[in-house]
Amino acid sequence: MNIRPAFSDDCPALAAIDAVSNPSPWSVKQFASALAQSTDKLWVCETDGVISGFIVWQDILDESELHLIATAPEYRRQGIASALLQHWQNAVQQQGATRLLLEVRSSN
Repeated sequence: MNIRPAFSDDCPALAAIDAVSNPSPWSVKQFASALAQSTDKLWVCETDGVISGFIVWQDILDESELHLIATAPEYRRQGIASALLQHWQNAVQQQGATRLLLEVRSSN
């Protein structure tokens, strides 16, 4: 398992994972737009060289808000989402964030 920053070439894979994981999935264009924003952070988890999951968050001042996290169905139950959440927490703590936010749909 390797966690690394996302690149623009990763956007189609991220959109494909989101399409099977999220009832309101982001498009390739939305992922690319987030990559272009300095406040948005996109990280991927690779398993055996394949993108198996991702996380997207936004940092503003001392707050960080989780926007998306997903694991490809064939890689679920392997600790990928937990590793990505831990990566988010470590990254924002190093940058001095004092609040982590997560908005959850009432149906989730």
